[in-house]
Amino acid sequence: MVRRLLVLLLIASPTLCAADKTTEVMLEVLRDVAGLQDQIKALQKSLEGKLADLGQASAEQARISAEQTGTALTALTDKLQKSLQGQQDQQAKALE
Repeated sequence: MVRRLLVLLLIASPTLCAADKTTEVMLEVLRDVAGLQDQIKALQKSLEGKLADLGQASAEQARISAEQTGTALTALTDKLQKSLQGQQDQQAKALE
């Protein structure tokens, strides 16, 4: 939208400006603005890519952490079941 406005201004500028110097300056400014717009787009794409990579890395770390937690909980559950079974066995022997 801004670029179209600038192009329209560029087309209309020779009739509005009497001096060639003013036209040259305006053309230079328009080129600079277009270059800056391109740089902003490139930076935005780069940032989006880096954020996506960061999101994937965080998701992978969360998955690994969840797996480790699951493994630890399984081991703890097994230990508790064995301990309870041992206590039940001792109580059964004591009652005999």
